Amino acid sequence: MKGSAPLRGTQSLVGQMGWVFARPSLTAIEVAWRWLFGVPFLFVCWMQSQKILAALPPDSAGLTTLDPQNPWVAAVQLSNAWALYQPHIHELLRWLLPVAALVWMVVSALGRSLLLKQMTPSLRLRPFAMIVLQAAWLALFLFTFYCWLRSIAWAASATITPAAEPDLIGFSVWVIFLSLGFFTVWALASWVVSIAPLPFSDQLGSDALHVVWAAATIFFLVASDYFHVVRLKGCVEFWKMFRGREPAS
Repeated sequence: MKGSAPLRGTQSLVGQMGWVFARPSLTAIEVAWRWLFGVPFLFVCWMQSQKILAALPPDSAGLTTLDPQNPWVAAVQLSNAWALYQPHIHELLRWLLPVAALVWMVVSALGRSLLLKQMTPSLRLRPFAMIVLQAAWLALFLFTFYCWLRSIAWAASATITPAAEPDLIGFSVWVIFLSLGFFTVWALASWVVSIAPLPFSDQLGSDALHVVWAAATIFFLVASDYFHVVRLKGCVEFWKMFRGREPAS
């Protein structure tokens, strides 16, 4: 309200979280469009990976004989295995990445457009503009990921050479520095959620632990979608303030 003390950032965030939590249909829309793309995509990846492994079994590539006691030998073994799998993976990515990117841009744009319309009914549906924005986001992500890979390759070539003793410490420092730098840049648009294994398999048993892992995975995915909606709601409120209107209560 006018004349009231300005809200702190944490107060505003808690308010938006409560607003979204009271409207579960918004999170349901976010979950629906993400899983509508994610589940078929993961299924296709699984099927294609099985075809690659059938054509080139892990034992034929040397993956079953990795030396865990010697990281240098294991690194060479992994490099040799990658050289065998690389043509198969490149052939797969040549058609899978463009198709997946196109489907993701359309599905995410329609899902986000519907979500914004439900969140703020006064907004006009603009799915084509949203597709363009999602394409730009995806292009930025791929560019950032590519630059990170190239930087890691540079660090490896600068610190690990056949003519001298490998500088493992220097390589590790560069990997940490570059990874943190690129993660900081990308964190402006997204974040990474990691799910760590639970350390009580003896008490629960393997079957029960699989159920816990599945439940934890679903919880983190739904929670991530929920906070995506919260962030979107915050952006809408900032847009209203910028346009000179008071935020909705």
